[in-house]
Amino acid sequence: MKPNFLSAMLLIAIAIFCSQCKDKDPEPAEFSIDQNSYDFGKTDALSTISQTFTISNTGGSPLEITSVSLSGTNAEEFSTDAIETTIAAGASYAFDINYAPTTGGDKSASLTINDNLGTHSIALTGQSIAIYVAGDTQNAYGNRVATVWLNGEATSLSDGFQKAYALSVYVEGSDVYVAGHEYNSSSKIVAKIWKNGEATELTDGTTNGFASSICVVGSDVYVAGYEYYESTGETIGKVWKNGVIIIQSSDPENAHFNSIAISGNDIYTAGYNYDSSIGKTKAVVWKNGINTELTNGTTNGCAYSVYISGNDVYVSGYEAHYSTNIHLAKFWKNGSVITLGGNDNSQYSRAESIYVSGTDVYVAGENGNIAKFWKNGEATELTDGAFSSFAYDICTSETDIYTVGTEREDGVSIAKIWKNGIETKLTDGTYPGVARAIFIVE
Repeated sequence: MKPNFLSAMLLIAIAIFCSQCKDKDPEPAEFSIDQNSYDFGKTDALSTISQTFTISNTGGSPLEITSVSLSGTNAEEFSTDAIETTIAAGASYAFDINYAPTTGGDKSASLTINDNLGTHSIALTGQSIAIYVAGDTQNAYGNRVATVWLNGEATSLSDGFQKAYALSVYVEGSDVYVAGHEYNSSSKIVAKIWKNGEATELTDGTTNGFASSICVVGSDVYVAGYEYYESTGETIGKVWKNGVIIIQSSDPENAHFNSIAISGNDIYTAGYNYDSSIGKTKAVVWKNGINTELTNGTTNGCAYSVYISGNDVYVSGYEAHYSTNIHLAKFWKNGSVITLGGNDNSQYSRAESIYVSGTDVYVAGENGNIAKFWKNGEATELTDGAFSSFAYDICTSETDIYTVGTEREDGVSIAKIWKNGIETKLTDGTYPGVARAIFIVE
């Protein structure tokens, strides 16, 4: 009996052991992602921001990614390289989501991931500034066409039958204002503004009129420019408010208003006047039509731009060197002059535009036919000097510096915008183009 009992016990033990050795059912897959939402922050249409996301399978079975899709209000401004895939147990899968805005404002979208467990989503947000640039391009008939670019996309303001130029741009709310001029059928130059593409003439075409700069305060549109009267040979600087002349330079200044800025109830313009008694031009800033000369007429001078920051008045331009007559880029703060690049009189330089942000002073211009900008007097070249180039306007957004101008590549001027010194071409070089002004909407 004992052997049979022992045999039975052994068989029972073996059965219990074998039952314990059978494979257990595997643990299910488990989805885990390192970020369920992401804010890309603020950028512009010149830039793309990428962020890496990682899906981990912390379960014991394969995780089957069956589809990936973007949806939401601004889905077209986001993209991803995520694909259908299988993630083994204990493994992970990394992919990128890219944010490349095409318009300004707040952006949102959602990335949806479907797998064998269900549906998961990542909330995506970002902000974008809108970049407006004014300038001109040449058409196939050789005429200049006034043009405004929004985030690099061009819109013609003139029909191309007569030469037209856009010199300044300002955005207020949803309205885009551009100032410039266009030739008429009698070959006279007519000062104009365009509001959302619709033109309004400021001069009647019997004289040569120029609209140089535009500024909008609430519902009021201010334009600085000038008219040339052939009968007398005089040039009179003018400010229009809502199409009506409210300021004009007094005879015999022969003044050109090149720039305008508004501070409270005060209207500032910058430009130059010609003193026929000495045969020289003087850089001038006007406050409510009262002029302050920035140069004394020993040599020629000109002011191109005015900017108001608090109680300080900044003006940029040039003054010719007393012995060589070479133009030297300068700016004035409350009348005190700073010569950019020192007193090197071997190369022409001009300070075309000035912009102030906090305690930083930015100036755009050129030196020796090389586009550059100065930040607090320190110069940065925008081109390598292989071709002649010019910078005409500058502004900033947070830590980014935007400059616009042109570079003449292989005999053709190309309109360009530089962000922190990195160029983006606005025209392709088929025909000449120039970018003359920039305005950023945060």
